[in-house]
Amino acid sequence: MSRGLRLEEIASGLPAAAEALRRQGHRLGTSELVDIIRLARSYADLEGRDFLAEDELEMVVDAVVKHRRLSHAIVEELRRASSSSRFRERVERLESEIMAGLQAMGAKPGWRVSKKKVSRRGREAIAAYMMLRSVGAIQGRPGRERVADAQSLRSLAYTLARQGVESLREAYLSKPSRGGRERRLMEAESGLAPKLAELDEKGLVELGWASMRKGNARLLKDVGVELARRARTGSLSRVRDAYKIMRRAGTLDRETLSLMIASDPSLASAPEADANTIARAVGIAGHERGGEILAKRLREAGPGEAEALVSKVPPEALWAVKSHSLDGWKGELVDAASKAAASLRSALRYMEGGGEGWRELGYTM
Repeated sequence: MSRGLRLEEIASGLPAAAEALRRQGHRLGTSELVDIIRLARSYADLEGRDFLAEDELEMVVDAVVKHRRLSHAIVEELRRASSSSRFRERVERLESEIMAGLQAMGAKPGWRVSKKKVSRRGREAIAAYMMLRSVGAIQGRPGRERVADAQSLRSLAYTLARQGVESLREAYLSKPSRGGRERRLMEAESGLAPKLAELDEKGLVELGWASMRKGNARLLKDVGVELARRARTGSLSRVRDAYKIMRRAGTLDRETLSLMIASDPSLASAPEADANTIARAVGIAGHERGGEILAKRLREAGPGEAEALVSKVPPEALWAVKSHSLDGWKGELVDAASKAAASLRSALRYMEGGGEGWRELGYTM
């Protein structure tokens, strides 16, 4: 069902419509106008709305005006008047938004624009600059930008209204996104950006880098939280970038880090990862990648950590790590641990397949 006409548009438009139709030779009395307005309000009240769809308006007018041709003419006049009224409202609203945006920026028609000064004026000014720039109210290359003159701004409002644009924000969001980190940062700081959960991974990472460079701790924390959420769902591909941003944002916990290491073994050397973190990552990653993770960490580990690692990981990871060359005592440690694990597995299998005597002694799988 189309939006149709508001009750106030019907009530205010009927007298003018009746006068126009009388000049064309139609007979339309005041009592009929009153009946149309009364019936329209009653119908809208029953529906719990303040407007009538066009087919509903036609039904109401038909119920009062018995001549079909006149009924149709009344509806057409109301529709035309409503369309003209709404267009004027859009133009006036857009002109008002443009001037309010310039005021927020501390600018006037024809003035030069300094992005640095705009940024210092805060969130509202940044949003105004980006919207006005996107619709053409601010023109010129960076460093030489200027607000259009007053006549051009009025023409711009008229053009946007003709395109059906209701607001500067709508016009901005309907345009394809251009620019990289700086634009994304300005969008986020001004409140024009889409929700972080709606950004693609590239955009989210770029926003994280930009917020780090600009020192925007609040935004950096928000980006870090969203990256951590994606890491936990396994939907990250730029894992190393995400790790660096999350580390700076303070949103990196060891369970999430385990998932990230399992996805990107190069993070096995992360200083935040302890033996439990690595062991968890090895278990998630599987035998082959788990062996790669373990080997990378062991190369940098001291004796205490190395012993903790080989005692916590599955035997399969110990066997897999033997394909990655480890020198000196670390290689000997892995060799001894893998042999011990193999011996333990053999013993357990023997126990599992043995007689009842093993179970009577309390040995179970």
